[in-house]
Amino acid sequence: MDTREAVNRSIENEIKQRMFAGVMEEYALRFVDQVMAPDSNKPVKPRKALPMVVGFMTGAVVRTVTVLPQQSFSSLARVST
Repeated sequence: MDTREAVNRSIENEIKQRMFAGVMEEYALRFVDQVMAPDSNKPVKPRKALPMVVGFMTGAVVRTVTVLPQQSFSSLARVST
């Protein structure tokens, strides 16, 4: 009886390994595009204008939101005194 159980366990382990190997192949990574070297005639450069414009606009909005209420409250305080 022990030999039969050992053979059954061995077969069961083999089946589990094959099932796991089949699952791994199905979900394996696959390449979508081939690797290409960049064009030497067209170097890649960062965009400098866009972050500068966004930073300027953000600064202007923050400045407007913080400075205008302070000025209006200080002018109201001067009028009431």
